[in-house]
Parts: sequence; C-alpha cells; structure tokens
Amino acid sequence: MTIDPHAATMLSRVGQLEALASPVRMRILRYAAAPITVAELAERIEVPQTRLYYHINQLVEEELLAQVDSRKSGARIERIYQRTAANYQLSPELAQSVGDDRKAAELAASLMLEPARVEVEDSIERLFRGEKPEGSFSRTVVRLSEEEFRQFKQRFEELISDFSANRSEDEDGKSIALTVALVPLEEG
Repeated sequence: MTIDPHAATMLSRVGQLEALASPVRMRILRYAAAPITVAELAERIEVPQTRLYYHINQLVEEELLAQVDSRKSGARIERIYQRTAANYQLSPELAQSVGDDRKAAELAASLMLEPARVEVEDSIERLFRGEKPEGSFSRTVVRLSEEEFRQFKQRFEELISDFSANRSEDEDGKSIALTVALVPLEEG
C-alpha cells in the first residue's frame, strides 16, 4: 500500500466508520501523521501498549493505518506505523453498504464530529490543568442568499486549500484541526 499522509481516503465501508468512532483510534491517527512506534504512541496517548494493539489492528484492517517500517529494539522488533491519509471523505457507496440512508448519515456525522469532540475535550483538559489552550470554539448561524452562500463556500475552500498547499514543514509549527459544517438549515 502506498502511503500519502496528505491525501484523502474515501470511506465506503461501515467498518471504516466504526474504526474511526473511537477517541483512542482518533488520537492514534493524529499522532501517526508521521511514522511512529507503538511505544511512542503509548507515551503520547497515555495508554498501555498492550491496549493499543487492539486499536492499531482495527485501523490496519480498515486500511486507515499501515505498518511502514520496523526496527530492532534490544531483543525485539518494533513496528512503525503511519496513517494512510490526512483526511477522510464520504463515498456515496457508503449509504449503499449500510442499506439505510438515515443510518449512513448518522454514522457519517459521528465520524465527522467525534474527532472534533476529542480535540475539544483535550484542549479543555489542558485548560483545567492550568495550561492556556490557543484554540477557538464557536458555532454561528448566519442568513445568506444563495449567491452569498456560494461565494462564502468558495472563499472558505480556497483559504483552506491555500494553507494546505503551503503547509509548514517547520519543526516548531503546530498541527491545527478545523472542523466545519456549512449546512443550509431547514426553516420551519
């Protein structure tokens, strides 16, 4: 399997959504943007290595994580893993594999919102420990014409594309999570 950690993975199977439904697995994928060992993951996530293997195996089985290398560490071989993509996009085939459009939509929404929930929880936990998180949390509802909505969506996508294309390889740079849902609300 070719690893392009900056590419997108099309999610078309329920198993992929279920694999992404765990806060532990979402943290594994966050830290596995670059090659990482299970010992390094255990230290960062603060979960015992023995417990991580269950989650790693699920991610590997669903092709969301892959072993990219191994190295000798004392008498044992350490496996090195990396996520297979930077982000996930929903395939129209997902609804067909679920067999129920509503259930597929619920699973997909959980997939999109669970990582944000985990990231916000982590940031709030740092706040409770006395650290000062730099994040910003907001939810806004605005009224836009069809044309304003089209322009907003286009400008927003261009902004994200510009920052993604020019991403910093600076060691001091920070990974920033952005979860956005631009959805027209039904009036009534």
